[in-house]
Amino acid sequence: MENSNCFKVLPPFGYHEILIETEKHGTDYYGLEVKDIELALKITRRRYRELKKIEGISYVSIFKNFGKEAGESIRHSHLQILASSIFPKRIRERMLKLEKFFESNKSCGICRAIEQEKKDKKRIIYENKDWIAYCPFVSTFPYSFDIIPKRHVSDMEELKSKELHSLALTLKKTFSALKKVLGDLYTYNILYNNFPKAEFFHFYLSVYPRITEIAGAELFGLYINIKSPEKAAKELRRYI
Repeated sequence: MENSNCFKVLPPFGYHEILIETEKHGTDYYGLEVKDIELALKITRRRYRELKKIEGISYVSIFKNFGKEAGESIRHSHLQILASSIFPKRIRERMLKLEKFFESNKSCGICRAIEQEKKDKKRIIYENKDWIAYCPFVSTFPYSFDIIPKRHVSDMEELKSKELHSLALTLKKTFSALKKVLGDLYTYNILYNNFPKAEFFHFYLSVYPRITEIAGAELFGLYINIKSPEKAAKELRRYI
């Protein structure tokens, strides 16, 4: 790291890969076979495992942009894998919150959230043996939801083959429902939230449909959601 007056400069280093999820143009998880989604997930897990072992890499970000409003630059279903020497601020903040919760409650905050959501039942969209998908109690965007493994794992490298299969099924069902609810407004971002291995960090996927614009309030970190998570989950459940 060099110092230039009051500005810090880092040498360019990292990897940026595009993972093409299907040979079919113009479709998405709703139009793919479960086996094809599963294959893409297996390759994603393999590349994540390989990239995070490279010396100098601090974090491997996995995300998907679908639709112009979500920042998609290639009109074909794909994931992006970004291996960087910079650790993302959002992940670090999430880690601190989860660690603080664990210190106070002696349990994983996300595992506790799953227990509570299963009791309330109002925000759950879909559930199978390995995964649960629900709209968070405080949702950032309309129809946003999380997809969380029921087994406690810190990152996707720990996922078993059967869990990748059931994740593929979960993606197929939830995004088929999202497509039916949003129609022509079908656009979203997916973030894979991977964490260092620890008993208080829990891997999950965040799904953010982008049907509303980010405006002034959001630039302060104050997100305005026009659709309650309970109503959003009810609409999505109808098509599962």
